[in-house]
Amino acid sequence: MAEMKWTKEQQQVIDARGRNLLVSAAAGSGKTAVLVERIVRMVTDPDHPVDIDRLLVMTFTNAAAAEMKEKIRKALIGEIEKDPEHSAQLRAQLSLLPQANISTFHAFALDVIRRFFYQAEVEPGFSICDEAQRTILKEESLDILLENCFAEESEEFYEFLNWYSGDRNQNRIREMIDSAYSVLQSLPYPWKWLDEKVGMLKMDPSQAEHSQLMEYIWGYIDESLEEAGGFWQRACEILAEAGLDRMAEKVEAEEVSYADALCAAAEERQFE
Repeated sequence: MAEMKWTKEQQQVIDARGRNLLVSAAAGSGKTAVLVERIVRMVTDPDHPVDIDRLLVMTFTNAAAAEMKEKIRKALIGEIEKDPEHSAQLRAQLSLLPQANISTFHAFALDVIRRFFYQAEVEPGFSICDEAQRTILKEESLDILLENCFAEESEEFYEFLNWYSGDRNQNRIREMIDSAYSVLQSLPYPWKWLDEKVGMLKMDPSQAEHSQLMEYIWGYIDESLEEAGGFWQRACEILAEAGLDRMAEKVEAEEVSYADALCAAAEERQFE
């Protein structure tokens, strides 16, 4: 089989030693092949060979980890076949390959916790929650949360229900909380991110931090109230044209004046 030809940049990655190295490359550019070649070169280096089980190789999926192990195994076998009589060190590496730390980030972290559970202050017999258990625990937690909120009879909680519960049961609320939780769990610093987003809703115009989101909301409110006031004013004109002067006066005294008051409050940014 013909030996693979590497680009200049790939060869630099393969040959680099004794330093930190960060490689950025697009999908399908040969990252895995380069990494496998780098590992094989380190293991087969005639001057300073590195045992395969002394390397830590991590990837994102189990399939990728298995593929990398298989490629390294084939590469080692290929090196052994080139010189069978002087391949004792390579055969030793091949025997060490099943114990090598080539896994996903999660699998490696789990292995570290299992070995040093006493440092992590967890029970030695801990287990990983599967999807079914996770769903049950999450539903039970939501039950407890909502039961406690109902027991406290908080006015804010009931106002929250009035705003976001579209029917007589709690399904919509539960789905919304579950969705928000899933989004937060996908972020590196979930609660910091949440605080920042809540901060974007600050309603006090005197605050130093300018909220573009609130300015957008206020702009929408201004336009909507102005349009509503225009409709009521037009209603007064139509009533007057129809000879219903008393009704027109009533609409102007109540509805039009109320719309004007709302517009004035919006201009002052008084949300309440």
